[in-house]
This record gives sequence, C-alpha cells and structure tokens, in this order.
Amino acid sequence: MVRSVRPPGPPGPWGNGMLEKKRFLTTEEVATLLRTSPRTVARWAKEGRLPAVRIGKQWLFPAEELEALLRAKREEKDADTGR
Repeated sequence: MVRSVRPPGPPGPWGNGMLEKKRFLTTEEVATLLRTSPRTVARWAKEGRLPAVRIGKQWLFPAEELEALLRAKREEKDADTGR
C-alpha cells in the first residue's frame, strides 16, 4: 500500500508542497520489492543504506528516492558488466 503523508490543518509552514504529494512505502512493501525480509529492510534503514524516515516504531520509505537509488544501483551494475 502506498501512503501519502499530508500534515493536518492549514498549509502554514507546509505550504511549500514538500510533503503534500510525496508517496511513502512501508517496510513490508520495500521488502517485497527488494525480495528480502522486513527485518533486513528495517536494519538497512537504521544503518542509512536506504532513504527512510521513522515515525514512532514504523519506517516509511520515500518512493521517489528509493526508485532513484535502485535505478542508480542498476546503472552502476550495468556499467560494471559492460551492458
């Protein structure tokens, strides 16, 4: 499930649109995407290996940043293999 985070109330300091349309993925969704366990995803987030924010006990992963990271890793791998 992709979640959109939007702060409650009037725009105020949030009026710059920074969070209004940002999509986030859950730990479980990222684990499925990366074909690993949610525990590993949470550990990678804690280590800073994946872009993430922690809200309470839950990690949320900005979808666009995660997609960019995966794209860069794929391009890096393709360059190493000569594709």
